[in-house]
Amino acid sequence: MAYYVRAFCTQGEIPPLRPVLAFSAEHGARLYIDPEVSNPGLDDGNWEQVGIVYKDHKASILLEVNRDDGNDESPLREDIEEFIEFLEDAPKHRNQRRVEKNLRNTRFIVAAQLPTS
Repeated sequence: MAYYVRAFCTQGEIPPLRPVLAFSAEHGARLYIDPEVSNPGLDDGNWEQVGIVYKDHKASILLEVNRDDGNDESPLREDIEEFIEFLEDAPKHRNQRRVEKNLRNTRFIVAAQLPTS
């Protein structure tokens, strides 16, 4: 079993991995790419899936990018529609429309699969 954390990104571009790894190292978290899981290019934002090692002898965090390819049946659009359905069950609140707008304007999602073992 694993837990997922998602970032719904409405602007900007998918970051290259090298600057992300450098930023984390500058802030005290030494991360590196798990070569057993993936071997992505580090200098462009064209990666789709990558394993990130945060601690030796621990399972990697699996990052995956879903892009808006214009297809209504893409994994990104399916995720968004699922979250919008969750909103329908939530108590009515003025921020609900704001969250829905953010979901509908999502250009890409970065999902992190966090291992539980």
